[in-house]
Order: sequence, then structure tokens, then C-alpha cells
Amino acid sequence: MRTYGFQRYVEDMDGFWALMSSSLPKGPYGIFTPGLKLLKGVVRRKVQKMLMCQGYGRNTSAEIFQIAQDDLRAISSYLEDKPYLMGPKPTKVDAWMFGHLSQVIYINLDNPHKKFIQSECPNLIAYVNRIRDAFFPEWESLFVKT
Repeated sequence: MRTYGFQRYVEDMDGFWALMSSSLPKGPYGIFTPGLKLLKGVVRRKVQKMLMCQGYGRNTSAEIFQIAQDDLRAISSYLEDKPYLMGPKPTKVDAWMFGHLSQVIYINLDNPHKKFIQSECPNLIAYVNRIRDAFFPEWESLFVKT
């Protein structure tokens, strides 16, 4: 899901930070804007450097999103109509996959990964919802809808 990190922290940094800053406590002068701008720049540069070292950063945006689509399509194809990736019972692999996919599916950001999953891999949404319902029945009460 490094491709999602690219989208979140490089391509759409402003959208992600707008969402995150809306949940930060507000002081008498609001959020410390200069500090937030500095932090955004530091995070963006660190993520770009990390992605460059891993090889993803050497691709164009279009190539990175194609890698993501290929990965999501492969996961969806492997899952097919099974309840969990390794069969009828959840494993550590499902916990790991839930941690990654839930960020894409549940965070209220418009992004190409979410659109792709909704249109091309609906079984991944059902899969993540199944894990959420089985292991986090209190999920809805823990989060405020934005």
C-alpha cells in the first residue's frame, strides 16, 4: 500500500491535511498554520525520499496508480468469494490486510484507490466490512461521521 502513501502524502497532501487538521484542537488563534505548513513539507519530502529509495518514486503518478490497481485486482481475484484470504477462518494475513484496506475504504477522502475498489473490486469492500463486523462490532459508535 505504498502507492496509497504516495497518493495521501504526496499527490493529495492538502486534502489529507485538511481532513486531519479539522480534528485537531483549536486554540485562540486556530491551528498554528505556519507550523502545519512546515510539517506538511517535511512529511512530503520524507515520503518522497522513502518512495524513491524503494523504487516507487522513480515511476510517474500514472505508473504508481497502475501498480496499485494491479495489486488491488490481484488481491480481489485471490479472495474471490471466500470469506477470508486463507479460507473460512481469519488469519494474521486478514488482520494485516484489514489494516491497509480499511484506511482506503473508510477514511473520508476522495481518492483513486477508493474509486477503483468501489468500481472494480467490490468484494474487497465486503471483505473489509465482514472483518469489521466480526471483530469491531462497536465500530460505528467509535467514529464521528464527517
